[in-house]
Amino acid sequence: MPGGLLLGATRGEWGGEVVYLKPDGKQEQVLWENTIGLHRTPSGIVAVTGLAHLTLEEGVLYRIDLGADGSYKATWWKRLPGAPSRSGLRADGTLVVSCRGGTIAVSPDGSLGMASEH
Repeated sequence: MPGGLLLGATRGEWGGEVVYLKPDGKQEQVLWENTIGLHRTPSGIVAVTGLAHLTLEEGVLYRIDLGADGSYKATWWKRLPGAPSRSGLRADGTLVVSCRGGTIAVSPDGSLGMASEH
C-alpha cells in the first residue's frame, strides 16, 4: 500500500483482523475478522474472511478502500458458500476461493460463480 502495509491475520476462534501498518510503526485497525487472504484484484482490494468453528460456519469477502479521511475502510461485499480455507489470484485477475461449500471464482468484473477446474 502507498506509504505502508496492509496485513491480515487469522487466529481461529480467538478472532483475526486486517490492519494498516504505517511507516512510523503505528497500526490502524481496518477490520475485525479472521482473514485468510488479502488480494489486489481488478475489482479492488479484497479481504477473504471467515471461520468454521463448532456450529459457526461463515465466509465473507470485504472490499478494502481508502476513505476520504486517508484511512482504510472495510465494506461487506459478497457472501461465500462456507468458511474459506485458501485463496489465490489467477493470471487473468480472477480471485479463486476454496470454501467448505465449494470453490468459487470472482471474475475481474466482480461477478461470482463456481470455479472451473482449470
